[in-house]
Amino acid sequence: MKKIYLALTCIASFMLMTACGGDKKTNDANNENENTEVVEEAEEQNEETEADEEAVANPADAQALDLKALYESGDFKPAEGVFFQDNLSADKDGELPSKWDLKEGSMEVNACAGRNILKFGGSGTRIEPKLSNALPDVWNLEYEFFRTDDAAQEIIFYNDEDEFGHLYVYPDYLQYWFSKTNDESLDGQSQNLERVMKKGWNHIAFSYNKGSVKIYLNGKRTANLPSIKPMQRFAIYGSEGLYITNIRVTK
Repeated sequence: MKKIYLALTCIASFMLMTACGGDKKTNDANNENENTEVVEEAEEQNEETEADEEAVANPADAQALDLKALYESGDFKPAEGVFFQDNLSADKDGELPSKWDLKEGSMEVNACAGRNILKFGGSGTRIEPKLSNALPDVWNLEYEFFRTDDAAQEIIFYNDEDEFGHLYVYPDYLQYWFSKTNDESLDGQSQNLERVMKKGWNHIAFSYNKGSVKIYLNGKRTANLPSIKPMQRFAIYGSEGLYITNIRVTK
């Protein structure tokens, strides 16, 4: 109990003073401690000042992600087979994206810093990729998104018309809900991700392997969930101020 109290005190001090030199380690295998390890590792690797983060307010001003370096140094490794891919390069600025169905809200392609990105509009927009087949038994979903303080997003997973899972991405934590193979619900959070998620371009990845689900943020695993029902398709839901690009499903 003393270790837990000290860990919580350190995190609270860091949020108030932006200076906490804790160097704790834990061997527990539960998700909460796994998330704490992710935060500590990110603090060591990404020493960014508050002023630097606040300066990134526009996607065109944010530094592009180095995906090759992220794959090499992070926990997430994409598969080689491409099931669906869209970097929006075939679409024109101001038009609807050709590989997506608009289910509600509004969206358009924007030319931004030498590449195309997808801009969400309105109070809520839901889009689905035009998949030629249902998702396989083993697959990975990944994409880049631009983070702001007020733009939340959600990935919705379907089996036929039923919703079998939700992954919510907020500015400083992830929340999830999934239906298990025994029809029970599995829900939880990956908290304290302030130092993992940047105010700029970020990378989210979701891996499904015959019931096993893993969730990654900027290459770091934040959740490991068992016995999840298979899914056939997915949708991305977001509010105004959300930008995404370079969406891939590999198998």
